[in-house]
Amino acid sequence: MNKIVGLLLLLMTLLIVAPSCKKDMKPDDDQPVLPDDATLKEARILLPAGSTYSLKGHEIVTAGSIIPVQEDGKTRVVDAKGKVNIAYLFNQEGKPVMAGFVTDTTATISVETTAEVILYYALGIPFQFDTLTSLYINGRHTIPGLNDWKKEFAASWSGDPRTFLTGSYAPKLRTWLEALSNDEVAVASVGSVNVDANDVRSGLRLQPKGLGLAITNTYRRRTTAFFYKMKRKLEGSQSYETVLPSIGRDTKYGSTLMVDPVAGITSVMGELWKNYSYRGEESAAVTSGPASLELGDKETEAIYRVRVVGPGAMEAANLTYEEEKEFWFLYAKTLAVDFVGPVVGTVVGAFNNYAFFNDDIASIIMVDIPKIVPGFLENCLSGDIKKVAVGMIDALMTEHGYDILVKYVEAMYKGLERPKNLDALIAKGSLILQGIDMALLGGDFVRISHNIQFSRVMEAWDVTVRSSKVSLTPRESAVSIYAPTNTQVIEATIQNLKDEDLKDVSFKWSVQGNFGTLSDSKGNSGTSFTSADKKVTFKSINAAGLTDADNWEYILVTAYHNSQEIGTDTARINVRKARYEIKPSGTTLTGKKDQTHKVNLHLEPVGSGPAIAPNNEYDYKVIWETSGSYGTLAMGLQGNARQITAYDQNNVLYECLDDKVKKATETVDARIYSKKKGASDLEYRLVDYVKGSINIENDEKKKILHVPMTCNHGDTTYGKNSMTCMATSYVSFQGEKDASRYSVRFYDVRWPAMYSWNAGSSQPQKVSEYVARAGEGSFNVAYGSTWSVGTPEQIASRGHNTCSGSVGMAEVIIILK
Repeated sequence: MNKIVGLLLLLMTLLIVAPSCKKDMKPDDDQPVLPDDATLKEARILLPAGSTYSLKGHEIVTAGSIIPVQEDGKTRVVDAKGKVNIAYLFNQEGKPVMAGFVTDTTATISVETTAEVILYYALGIPFQFDTLTSLYINGRHTIPGLNDWKKEFAASWSGDPRTFLTGSYAPKLRTWLEALSNDEVAVASVGSVNVDANDVRSGLRLQPKGLGLAITNTYRRRTTAFFYKMKRKLEGSQSYETVLPSIGRDTKYGSTLMVDPVAGITSVMGELWKNYSYRGEESAAVTSGPASLELGDKETEAIYRVRVVGPGAMEAANLTYEEEKEFWFLYAKTLAVDFVGPVVGTVVGAFNNYAFFNDDIASIIMVDIPKIVPGFLENCLSGDIKKVAVGMIDALMTEHGYDILVKYVEAMYKGLERPKNLDALIAKGSLILQGIDMALLGGDFVRISHNIQFSRVMEAWDVTVRSSKVSLTPRESAVSIYAPTNTQVIEATIQNLKDEDLKDVSFKWSVQGNFGTLSDSKGNSGTSFTSADKKVTFKSINAAGLTDADNWEYILVTAYHNSQEIGTDTARINVRKARYEIKPSGTTLTGKKDQTHKVNLHLEPVGSGPAIAPNNEYDYKVIWETSGSYGTLAMGLQGNARQITAYDQNNVLYECLDDKVKKATETVDARIYSKKKGASDLEYRLVDYVKGSINIENDEKKKILHVPMTCNHGDTTYGKNSMTCMATSYVSFQGEKDASRYSVRFYDVRWPAMYSWNAGSSQPQKVSEYVARAGEGSFNVAYGSTWSVGTPEQIASRGHNTCSGSVGMAEVIIILK
């Protein structure tokens, strides 16, 4: 289990709810306190069957309103059309006891809806309110084991109707969460951030865009870029002169660029749980800019240092005075907009009718909060924003923090229409904060906190800016070391030059030459030459220094007009060894004939490479080979072979024959050749040489199966006018009575995934019963789902989500007692 989540869950049993010494601002029982121009609709409090609980003197608080509840459970709530609100039920003593969502179609508060609200906070949904709230409301029924949690909470409430406030439900929530998150999620520490060939650091990547520099952010984290001109090269000079020797505390920046964070997750494949356990899809990256990095008069080149600052781990970042001010501003804005604001907003009024951030809120966070939260600034500098946010929320609901809570909420309504009963709402909201605090500690704050905790406060790049009069395309590309994909054409484009002047232009081309050479149409070739051609061809070579990963070559062009330099530009090409890979690699087989002992291996192109199949341009030949230590290959009429040759065919069958070896690994290789259609067999040239592996296990305590996936569609209705239409890809298999653990690994799919669970515990990735009901003793394990939610008429007009046929495979391993 994720250790961070585990520690948070452990804290739940130790949390002491702070006592409330605030005045209870209780309204008149006979008259509801409502926002101006509010409209009401009927709502109902539903008690568990057989409950003797009395609703006498109870009130509903929602959307800035406080409304009495009749003893039979009838009440009213604000009808905020098109919005989602949470209604909280307060008892006669003014303490919250239940909660539920109020939407256009639902207005019921019960023990079950209270469990859903608690889970809403535990899963960190408020911290991605902009996108995940509606997904949770419409798709919460797809969360694995939700009904189990509702039953557990109902049992807690029956024994303690004040469990929402006291937190007596916490042990059961902890147990339920642990059962669902038993797969450990590995994360790298900030000290070993991986910087890949595309130079991504703390979720940020710099790239040219137009005549400027753009910054792409893959994290839900706010940052600001500061630009400093460090060196420059003047016309006629071949060396740089220093503009700024270093960046110190008082250094002034040249310009800045605000870098937007990515939006919240908008598609979760029907599996909200993936967001809680940090296994959900990442949202699309957001690109900000371009920022203009200008060259001064007579400057042909300049080196800019780009320093991007934002919340993260401090690591002695040595920020300038202006950068440090921006860091604290961004930290305050992150706390207000992504963490504290959404939570405070949901407990004092409607979700969107207040300001998430302004100067007053920034001052409260940076000046007032540190006075009541020990170690607040130190935790900010460590990047542990989860501790910062929870500590801040804890402090706001204490006696000493109440005045600051009032000040905070009033700042949220600065310049906006202030609810006339705001004092009462704040008093009740403080109590709600005490209740949901238990749930907040029960869940991870999804990827917002993850992105911040594993980012650096400051990342820096050096960027070379050259005269923009010449540019190369493509600026970045990739080739193989084997024909027909071992070449790339690079073209230089001259800007701001009349067509009649192009005849007097020449190009000086050069390449490092580590992994390839250049050539033009005039017969020039090598690593450097001057040509009238604006296009050259890069051809890769199988050099000794070629690695299995990225191998970058940099191509430089300098353009001249009548011997006068126009400008320079650089492009880069990634020379890759492999163009294909064997799938599935690393799968597990057994030699036992009553279990899966065969697997179909096939070749897939890496990236955009051509598929090995009959076509009009090339013939393919594939030589498959295995050591044969534990099995053999087969294809068509050929069988029991260690080597098989195939033409225009990319698959082969491997069969394990050894049922004695306890555990071993078999290797399978594929040599891929191609030639132009119609050429003789002597023209076959090696395209790629790839290796794969197969795990062999003959453990009496393991049962190994490979099962085809299937896809089913189903519809279900909620109430009178709400339908969910869902299509799910899944695998179905029969369990074993003496099993101790199950694991399922999906392969031959776009995103391989693996799930495991102990026998008798809650199964992850359950398929909704209205899509496919599992038989007695069997399991349906979902790979992914798509769904639509709406009225039956809306679903019919859009078309139902449907699917058919096999969509992949699953390796199922059952460990026996």
